[in-house]
Amino acid sequence: NIYNNNQESVEKLLSLTNLSDDIVYNTALRFKEFVKSDKYHKSLIGPEAAIRLYKLGNEKGFAKCSKALANYYNNDKRNILNSKEATLSIYKNLADKGDAESCFHVYKIYSSNVGVKQNMILANSYLNKGGNLGDQQCLTVIAERKKKLETEKLAKRERENAVKQVALAKKYLSNLKSNNPNGRFIYNASKNTITVYMTQNTIRDYTDVTRALSDRSFYNQYKAAMSYALFENQEFVNSIDRAGAVLYLVVKSYNRQVSFTWQ
Repeated sequence: NIYNNNQESVEKLLSLTNLSDDIVYNTALRFKEFVKSDKYHKSLIGPEAAIRLYKLGNEKGFAKCSKALANYYNNDKRNILNSKEATLSIYKNLADKGDAESCFHVYKIYSSNVGVKQNMILANSYLNKGGNLGDQQCLTVIAERKKKLETEKLAKRERENAVKQVALAKKYLSNLKSNNPNGRFIYNASKNTITVYMTQNTIRDYTDVTRALSDRSFYNQYKAAMSYALFENQEFVNSIDRAGAVLYLVVKSYNRQVSFTWQ
């Protein structure tokens, strides 16, 4: 029985000359299954027999055995076996022979900087190769990268457009003149502040006015009215908002003067 003695069984198998990838791989697989199902033989057999067979298959260039060995090394998360370079070597050999899944593993190892020096040029090269060979994991990473790049480009365009709009708004405010005798304004470009002085014959009670103008919705209406009063359009207050300027409003009515600040 091939399972009766771990060492003897493996040595007999190693001595055979007519081995194939399937024979070695399937035998190793059965060793592993036997270990899981037989508690008594577990200490005698262990995973060593299967690993020895995988190594044998790898030395003979058997693809299934090579991948199984590389997967075993790759699952050694704590790198107890110091096997990252061995893992990379096996996966790389398989990837160079056209194994799509191995391309992904090569990409992961080269990009992780764990056990092997990081090399993003080679990592991306194998990632793209795996994608071209149809590996789903590679294709997912490539798609995520593409989506991230498009998002970053869109965000960059939006930032550039926002900066442009601020510059245009500041230029507009700097060049603006008002002919309304009941209102004037001063724009300080360096401090990005604008002070508006208005004369209005509707303010009668300071408390009512401050209460009303502290309300945001009323403030927006008042800005629009102020803009129309000064320039007969709303571009003035729109430019204040786009420029992000601090607005100081001084309203004089009868013998009262009320000041407000909005930002």
